[in-house]
Amino acid sequence: MTEVAPMKTAWHILVGETLRTLLQPVGIDVLLEVPVVVDAPKADLILIRRQPGGWTREQRLLLADGIRDLEAERILIELKITESLTDAGLSQLAMYDTLYRNKERLPRSQLQSILISSSSTRRETLDRFGFVPVGPEGVHESRP
Repeated sequence: MTEVAPMKTAWHILVGETLRTLLQPVGIDVLLEVPVVVDAPKADLILIRRQPGGWTREQRLLLADGIRDLEAERILIELKITESLTDAGLSQLAMYDTLYRNKERLPRSQLQSILISSSSTRRETLDRFGFVPVGPEGVHESRP
């Protein structure tokens, strides 16, 4: 009898489709499995892209803490549903950020990349990566 490998849950699709249902009616585009380089496999990312003119009050009310105050035109989201903040996760997000900006020819100011983790990160880990609390509880920011 052969064992069947367990299916991987595509969390980014589930969360992305929920965001799409919630945000598209108020003029926020939500794209899934965003290509970050030409002719490459798609990354497990969610891209939120506002339409020209900035975020409206109605849009900001629907966005999560830590996202609603970002001014970037596009927000690239890496979900870590089953893991916490790690060297590898941050390196991966930095690579996606760089590759996507290069592919789209975006200046730094037009893209903000964030990592959402379902588990709380220890203070020592946050300190090691230079994260500082900003805004609501659980929202931290680090500069590359």
